Amino acid sequence: MTHTSSLLAMGLVLGVTTIQAAEPAPGGMRALFLGQLADMEKKMTSLAAAMPAEKYSWRPASAFRSFDEDYVHMAGANFMFPSMSGVKPPA
Repeated sequence: MTHTSSLLAMGLVLGVTTIQAAEPAPGGMRALFLGQLADMEKKMTSLAAAMPAEKYSWRPASAFRSFDEDYVHMAGANFMFPSMSGVKPPA
């Protein structure tokens, strides 16, 4: 994985949240979910900003994903899970 692909994946993660935030303030379970999503977005963005770009390929051991591979994996999940419930991913 390259640093560029990691940034692209992180942009996809953030883009989903931006689309959600443009809608009216929700209530109930939706509000709880979007609050938790915003909290996770903040944590992931802070972690990505704190990690030097040249260290994105670091992995704790050969059997584990690298830092940038983890971000690509998480971004992919952000599209996979909604698509399982019939939500079409953005173009």
